[in-house]
Amino acid sequence: MSVEEKRAFLSLLIIIFNYHGLSEVEQQILHDTASVHDALAELDWIKEYSKPSINESYDKLKKYVNDIIGNLSIEKKSEYLNKVWDANQQKGHVSEMEATAMLMLSKEWQIQKEFISYIREKKKTT
Repeated sequence: MSVEEKRAFLSLLIIIFNYHGLSEVEQQILHDTASVHDALAELDWIKEYSKPSINESYDKLKKYVNDIIGNLSIEKKSEYLNKVWDANQQKGHVSEMEATAMLMLSKEWQIQKEFISYIREKKKTT
């Protein structure tokens, strides 16, 4: 994963988590995810990039994500959106707003079929 992809992936995770405000659990998942992907510096960059606040920078972050991830292959787009779905599962649930946002992104990125198939497969195994 390139530096730009790490930033875009973590930005995507922040966008989805932030639909209800970043809880302490979500902040920990975000930090752990960044750590696993050797992307703590990229997480710091996002925090700086999204000043004064993530809420006020939503459109800016979404454009950044779309500029990077939106131009990747179907496989890569699916991989990143699936990772966001999985990260949401770590907190024990995915809210309706978060699920809707991810479905809308999957449609926008033309990976809706792949994303829905992934979710269905995950449900079978849980």
